[in-house]
Amino acid sequence: MLDKKWVKVPPHLVDTLSLTRGVYLMISMPFYPTQRSCLAIKLIALVIYIKLGRSPRYQAC
Repeated sequence: MLDKKWVKVPPHLVDTLSLTRGVYLMISMPFYPTQRSCLAIKLIALVIYIKLGRSPRYQAC
């Protein structure tokens, strides 16, 4: 089941949409991320989550 394409694609779409929306919010807000650090911290955590998700966790048998 994990070899199916419909199982592999949605996580990438969710990550892309989350990152895009976060960057959009950061750009559209009238104040700098340093004034409200919660959005900047969430975006940094999302990037770390995406990077860790791309690292090889399992080796094929």
